[in-house]
Amino acid sequence: MDRYIGLDVHATSCTLTVVGPSGRKLSSQVLETNGQLLIEAIRAIAHPRHLCFEEGLQSAWLHELLSPHVDELVVMQSTRSRGPKSDARDALALAQALRLGSIDTIVFKAPKLFTRLRELTRVHSMIVQDATRTQCRIKALFRGRGIATAGKSVYNVTERQAWVSKLPESTQSVAGFLYTQLEANPQPKSRHGQQPAEPPTELTRVHEPAVPRRSHKRRAAPYACRPNKRNLAPWWTRLRRR
Repeated sequence: MDRYIGLDVHATSCTLTVVGPSGRKLSSQVLETNGQLLIEAIRAIAHPRHLCFEEGLQSAWLHELLSPHVDELVVMQSTRSRGPKSDARDALALAQALRLGSIDTIVFKAPKLFTRLRELTRVHSMIVQDATRTQCRIKALFRGRGIATAGKSVYNVTERQAWVSKLPESTQSVAGFLYTQLEANPQPKSRHGQQPAEPPTELTRVHEPAVPRRSHKRRAAPYACRPNKRNLAPWWTRLRRR
């Protein structure tokens, strides 16, 4: 008998709910967000096991940790729920959505494929966002005093003192703090000749698991035939034309 498991994940605790094929809740428990405890809880559930949790900060780690211990693992896009909200209800809703196949968006996870490249890309995006945010704050500081800052000369180290001198003394210290933050978070630039994060080799085809997967998309309505020129008009009008 299939077991559908919903896991509501948080930083310090996880709520695990198990339902059967009929939708009846079989068990529910609150566990510490610990890898060994989660593995033991999953192993205590009978096969076949179908696990579902939402996309989040710990979803990649949980996918890599729990995928060897379940027959099916689905990571769904987080959605906003209306009405009363609790961890137990969220875990139960995840298990029921997996059982009914009503998950609209499934997030693809491949923790062991291009891991280094993916992490470097994420860090690069964060550094660029921090540097861009600091630059916008610097320009906003000058615009707040009625000083136009066209171009990127306001960020140059050689012209920095001239720009700061245009500000009143009460604001010059604030500009100094922002410039210090900009120097601490420079935008990374590409270096020619540097070895890439992962050598470009032939991509490995990702095969589907041997366990048959159920479709998590709702069945579409039957396709309606497009009307042609002959059946656009009613049948009695076509008789009159003849």
